[in-house]
Amino acid sequence: MKLFLSTFVHKVDKKGRVSLPSTFRQVLQHGTMEEFAVVRSFQKPALEGMMMDRMEQLTRVIDGIGVYSQEQQDLAAVLLADSKLMTLDSEGRIILSEELIHHVGITEKAVFVGKGRTFEIWDPETYDGVLKQARQRLSQSNVSLSLGQLNQNVQGVQ
Repeated sequence: MKLFLSTFVHKVDKKGRVSLPSTFRQVLQHGTMEEFAVVRSFQKPALEGMMMDRMEQLTRVIDGIGVYSQEQQDLAAVLLADSKLMTLDSEGRIILSEELIHHVGITEKAVFVGKGRTFEIWDPETYDGVLKQARQRLSQSNVSLSLGQLNQNVQGVQ
């Protein structure tokens, strides 16, 4: 599976149209579709984009939570009912609605942030601050990654 990687800044026009980075388009095409879902993050001022198979995985997880529990209802409302299905136009652009633009605080530009199986869309200034804080936290922590341990922990996860 190809992954959404790297960071790209693109101009947003007055109609909310913005070009999806070409490497992100390649990931979508590799997945045999140019259709994907975008949801407003409930944890940060960003949009989260993902291929439909990832959205289906989230749906299965939400379905596994107690039916009609408040947590299940909240997650279904925020992640499923509030999601937007996106398709690319002939020029590789998507249209961000006024509602999505307002959530992120985008004015003239948007930054696309690859997160592996997903990607995020941020206001560039906001994301710069978030990235600086993340780098600072990591530099002050003793976090390390062990690929051997990682492989054992994620067996069976796709």
